[in-house]
Amino acid sequence: MASAPRQPNLLFVFADQWRRQAVGCMGADPVLTPRIDAFAGQGTLFERAYCNSPLCTPSRASLITGVHAFPLGMMHNWLELPPESPSIAKSLRAAGYDTGYIGKWHLDEWDGDPAHGNAWNPLTPPGDRRMGFDFWYANGCVHGHFNLDYITTDGARVQGEGWQVDHETDVAVDYLRNTAGQRDTDRPFCLFVSYAPPHTHHGGYKFDPSVKGFQFAAPDEYEALYRGRDLPVPPHTRRDLYERAAVGYFGAVSAIDAAFGRLLDTLDELHLAENTLVVVSADHGEMLGAQGMYTKDRWYEESIGIPLVARLPGTVPAGRREGRMVSVVDYAPSLLGLLGAEVPAAMQGRNRANLFRGTETGEQSSVPLYFAAGAPPRHRVKWDVFPDEGNRDWRGLRTERYTYAAVSREQYGDPRRFGKPVPEGVKQVLIDNAVDPWQVNPIYPGQDARYDTVMDSLHAQLAAWLDEMGDPFLQELWI
Repeated sequence: MASAPRQPNLLFVFADQWRRQAVGCMGADPVLTPRIDAFAGQGTLFERAYCNSPLCTPSRASLITGVHAFPLGMMHNWLELPPESPSIAKSLRAAGYDTGYIGKWHLDEWDGDPAHGNAWNPLTPPGDRRMGFDFWYANGCVHGHFNLDYITTDGARVQGEGWQVDHETDVAVDYLRNTAGQRDTDRPFCLFVSYAPPHTHHGGYKFDPSVKGFQFAAPDEYEALYRGRDLPVPPHTRRDLYERAAVGYFGAVSAIDAAFGRLLDTLDELHLAENTLVVVSADHGEMLGAQGMYTKDRWYEESIGIPLVARLPGTVPAGRREGRMVSVVDYAPSLLGLLGAEVPAAMQGRNRANLFRGTETGEQSSVPLYFAAGAPPRHRVKWDVFPDEGNRDWRGLRTERYTYAAVSREQYGDPRRFGKPVPEGVKQVLIDNAVDPWQVNPIYPGQDARYDTVMDSLHAQLAAWLDEMGDPFLQELWI
């Protein structure tokens, strides 16, 4: 009797602060990503993938657990993901998979042990806080992209110098090849590879014109691809901000593209490509001067829109461009469904496995969006080392046509970094993306009765989403 076919492997590769526009095959930014472009021709390119929260920790928490950030208590950075939460790794481990995680984690708080990093870079020790990942070579938040600092499966600390993307790719290649017995080759594997670039180099945002590239950086060979080029500046983008950042940002994306290509080549070498679900995505985007802003944190497409490409021969259609919306909270249940594993009832995201298969019918009416400042409030953490970012709460929706946000009336953070998102006294903003694709003409209540009706309808949809999450924002911060 023939043995049952082996379950597909999963290789999930994602980068930090990588906007959807910065993939060559999207036809937007002038970025060179030849390996991802070719990969998209072998699988499905999702043209409208979104993060639900444009911030590292909340988005990563939802990505791993399939649960919205608010019920997880993960609306800020540098918080510990509750170990009892569901996770894609726990589910796949229960289904017989070897599980591994390499790179940036950013889902933990420092425990005070010097062997485990520091408040800015918690190194998660062995145990339940690793959320079901057995092989471990990860850090918390190291945005000196040429500095290496990791904790291993057995709790050893590894430090050094080098371009993190290349180093982490070396570790991933060794895992795939099983050079030191990292996995059981008789079992399928689930490997997550998490790159910290193209996020700003050294983390924070210094408003000093002398800072090279506004802290975006990549190895010289990749920055050289963009130096001296007359890069087109999108019409909604401040030229000075864009030109300071573009070389380092796009250079980092091209470096990630090359690293991703090495992973694909390794799958080919090991004859694993035909039975491996490969996904490439990001946690959130980057404004890169759009609307006169850097960073993420906002409801604009450059902030909430992320790359998503998937390949599984014979299951995920090749050469397809999918225009329906999908969001990060759907990733875990969808991938579990696609791999034939059980989806935990505690996961709030939708199982969109049929969207990946190309057989889903209908549309998702809206994607919920939410944000509550980057640094955690003082009462949430033990270590008083984080910046005071003030109250920047907002909640919103992205529908097929509209972007809607309800904005807290409180102070909205440091104006040198963030500015005011709406005029004084305004608490709602609407963008009609059908007539304003560059999102430069926000609509406020009272400007047009037709749009007031749209806002009322979207506000009701938002209220329903927040009720599902147990988020009291509209009762406590918005009124």
